[in-house]
This record gives sequence, C-alpha cells and structure tokens, in this order.
Amino acid sequence: MTIILTLILIIAAIVPTGRIYAVSDTFARITSDYAYLYASPNLTIQDNVICFLENTYFVEITLDYDTQFYKAIYNGVGGYVAKKDVTKIIGTPTKPYPVATISTISSKCYLRSTPKITTENIVSVIAENTNGLKYIGKVYGEEGIDYHGNLWYYVEYYGVRGYVYSEYINHISAIAINTEEVQPAISVNKNPTPITNPECGIIIIILSIPAIGIIIFMYRAPNPKPKTVKSIKKQKRVKKIDYDELL
Repeated sequence: MTIILTLILIIAAIVPTGRIYAVSDTFARITSDYAYLYASPNLTIQDNVICFLENTYFVEITLDYDTQFYKAIYNGVGGYVAKKDVTKIIGTPTKPYPVATISTISSKCYLRSTPKITTENIVSVIAENTNGLKYIGKVYGEEGIDYHGNLWYYVEYYGVRGYVYSEYINHISAIAINTEEVQPAISVNKNPTPITNPECGIIIIILSIPAIGIIIFMYRAPNPKPKTVKSIKKQKRVKKIDYDELL
C-alpha cells in the first residue's frame, strides 16, 4: 500500500497543472467579410451596427465579454465584436486599422448620429469641399436619395464622429488589403484535464502502469497453504522417526 501511495504522489507532482504561453492576445485579426462593430453585445437588436470591420485588419480587445463577444476598440471607436469573426494574435500589429481620407462635394452636408435622413440626428454641418475627413468605417442604412443606394460612411470631423451619406462624398482614398504577417495566439488552458490536455492523459497512463502491475501481483501471488492439525502431527511424527534413527 505504501508503494502505491508513493506512486500516486509522484504522478501528481509530474503531471502538468497548466499550459503557459508567453503571448499577448490584446489584438485580434478580422477574418470575415461580414464582421461588424456593434454598439451593444447583441446580434438581434435593430440598428445595433456601428460599422463594418475591414477584413484583414485588427481590433484591440479590451474585455473577454462572454461566449459570443469581445469588447473591443476599432479605429478609435469602442464597441463589441463577435468572436466568430476574429482571431487573436501574438503581439501588436504595426498597421491595425485602415487609413483613408474622405472629401465631400461642393455643397455642405450633414454629419448624423445614425445612417438615416431625419432632423433629430444631425450632430454637425460639414462645409463644402471639405478634405481630410477621417474614415472609420462604412455601413448600410437608409436610402437617402431615391435610387442612389443606402451606403453611408462613418467618419470623424473635428473630433466629432458621425455618418455621411455616400452621395455627398466626392472621393475616398483606396483601402488596401492588410498583408501584415502575424502569428495566431494559442488558447491558454489553465486547468487541463486528461480530456482537454492529451499530454496529461498520456503521462498518467504511462506512470500508472507500474502501480497497476504491483496491484495485480499482490492479488495474484500464491498464498502458502495453512497448516492443519493433521499435517502438524504428521510433521512431528516424521521428526520423531528421524530422531529414533539417529539413536
């Protein structure tokens, strides 16, 4: 029994209690053409999309919110991203967000809090022929002018963010695909089990073989047959005969 307990203690000391990786999982790469930055962690709420996320670029994760969402920052704007649309990476990308500038047409237009035409959502008036609007993203909203589509740009104008209808945009610089090479982060399993960590299971099996062998040997080892009263008398008689022969 002492040997078995010793083996168990050895196994407990050797089997790894967790995997440790020297990685930074602050950033995640956008891996879907249909990834969005959400205002709240809900996929079903109407008007919950802030803007599209440009595929191949990155989001900065600030919180592992739940099983579906990360809380994140994209191009300076906070929101939520679906975990299924991004992949965590090691380190910090050199160009995490798309860089583009926008110029408007030769008439003033409105910067709006939502991608809709209404008097309640005007946050600023953009002067005509404005250059250098910071591009954040784009989104599909209300069709501002009949038969002119429903594309809106989410921009920053003198520190104020809002939406501009695409028909009031004169030019937007090209957004290139981000070809920066990054290494995906490996998930950390702090409490591995033989199921979640195959290496742990293999070690347990290997180190358990000697203990199992000892247990089997202990149970199968032949026990000496107990002596009966008859056999004891016979043994005494034999010894007496041997003593008589010596005389």
